[in-house]
Amino acid sequence: GKVVRPLSAVYSSTKFAVEALSDGLRRELSAFDVSVSLVQPGAVESVMATNAKNVVPELRKELEGMGLLNLEPIRSLVEKRETQARNFDKKNIWTPAESTDKVILHAIQNPRPKARYPTAGFGPLPGWLIALLPGFLPDHVADSLMRLLGF
Repeated sequence: GKVVRPLSAVYSSTKFAVEALSDGLRRELSAFDVSVSLVQPGAVESVMATNAKNVVPELRKELEGMGLLNLEPIRSLVEKRETQARNFDKKNIWTPAESTDKVILHAIQNPRPKARYPTAGFGPLPGWLIALLPGFLPDHVADSLMRLLGF
């Protein structure tokens, strides 16, 4: 996990947990000459990506039921997510799932695999840049960049 989008904190936290698990296992198992690599696929064409688009109407319904759409910040976030969902297939942001094949083979076959393999980017941003940015940019700059890119 590198980037947290509004209305996806729980999902993003699971990605951060996988990062921590991979780091911990890599350090614990190195004594047994076992390597652990993390493949960071980014925005990959998948059933999961398609399902993410379809969740937005359910999200609106749930928030309406709780009376939370009356709160301006929440209403704005939901409307933004709805716009993103409508434009989901129009933007060239998705990387084919096959893009991860080479890095998985590298991790398996290499005697000294990398700890992390960022494989796909998001739109015009390559995976390696997305992997580096959160560590280098102050939060307010990263937040502004995400808003500019439509996150």
